[in-house]
Amino acid sequence: MTNALVERWSVSPRTPEYGRTLEHLVEREISASIDYLRNDRHLFFWRSLLRLEVDFVIAEGQKPVAAIEVKASRSVSQQDLKGLRAFAEDWPRVRRVVVSLEPHPRTTEDGVEIVPVEAFLARLWGKAI
Repeated sequence: MTNALVERWSVSPRTPEYGRTLEHLVEREISASIDYLRNDRHLFFWRSLLRLEVDFVIAEGQKPVAAIEVKASRSVSQQDLKGLRAFAEDWPRVRRVVVSLEPHPRTTEDGVEIVPVEAFLARLWGKAI
C-alpha cells in the first residue's frame, strides 16, 4: 500500500523497502491462511526486555507454535538468529523458522529452520506450519 501511495511500482532487491515488502508479504500470507483455515490460531510479534525481536509468532490459543523471522537475504547470518534464539530461552519447544532468500532449506545446529520463501508458503498453505 505504501509503495502505491508514493508511486513506487517496483522495489529493488537489497534495499530496505524490499525487506519490508517481503516481510509484509509473509505477514499477509500467514494472516490469510489463519483466516481461511478458520483454526484457533492468531498472530503476534515478540520482543524481549533486551529489545530482541521476532517478526511473527503463531499461537494456538495461548500457546505459541511457531516463531518466524523474515530476512531478505541470500545468506542468513548468526546475527539474524539472535531474536529467535532469545525467544527459545522462554519457549524452547516452539518451532523457529527464518523465511529467507536462501536457495535451499537447511537447519542450524540448534534447530532453527532456514527456509526459502517459496517453500515456506507451500508449507504454510499445506498446513505444515
